[in-house]
Amino acid sequence: MPPKIVVISLASALERREKISQQLQSLDLEFSFFDAVNGSKGHDLFRHYNSIKRRREEPDDMSPGQLGCYASHYLIWEQCVESGRPIIVLEDDALLFPERFDTFVNVTEKLPENLECVRLFSPLRKKSTPLKRVFEISSIEVFKYSKGHKSTTGYYLTPTGAEKFLRHAREWTQPVDLEMDEFWKHGVENYGVHPACLTNDQEFDSMIGYAKQKSKRDLSVTLYRKAKHLNEAVARTVHNLKFRLR
Repeated sequence: MPPKIVVISLASALERREKISQQLQSLDLEFSFFDAVNGSKGHDLFRHYNSIKRRREEPDDMSPGQLGCYASHYLIWEQCVESGRPIIVLEDDALLFPERFDTFVNVTEKLPENLECVRLFSPLRKKSTPLKRVFEISSIEVFKYSKGHKSTTGYYLTPTGAEKFLRHAREWTQPVDLEMDEFWKHGVENYGVHPACLTNDQEFDSMIGYAKQKSKRDLSVTLYRKAKHLNEAVARTVHNLKFRLR
């Protein structure tokens, strides 16, 4: 059985819904919309947000859009675990490369179980390089990448991967894509397809809605941030080295 395809979209985003619907229908793929959480209206899941911890390393709070995006993905992860079935999660600004995306959907049943999450787009993070090819079939290659992809535009996810993400997401201090990128913490390896199956449609703004920094970081925040990033870089490097030596 192929994975369920779920598109995250605000109920009011009619233009976005129409465009992604046309793309998926042209491939004769079944899908459903998930009504995204509108951050400006609040949500019970926002209780996970730790603003105090957030402000230790960033001068500004997460935006309502970032919180809504996190909550939307969180709810879909819960559905994935409950269904016991892999899913493909798309945001409504995804621009599909039709042949590649269709090919990936058709080979998902042959993916090894340890590929719990596969990003379907090219890495947006600088210096994110492929470390090792872990799967190849029908022109689709899956690589383990050195760093996270820094986006949630489209990804394949298994119930075991979703469960790990949920355990890691008990406390929110940064946008969901950055949390997903911390593979050395939650244990969901950062895999990605090559060539990419989709990209971000530049016609639309990102759902995450990164806000421009309004406040300047004081010295304590700057030092804390640098120390945290150094510790994470060391942990990530050690993790990747162990992966390559397996």
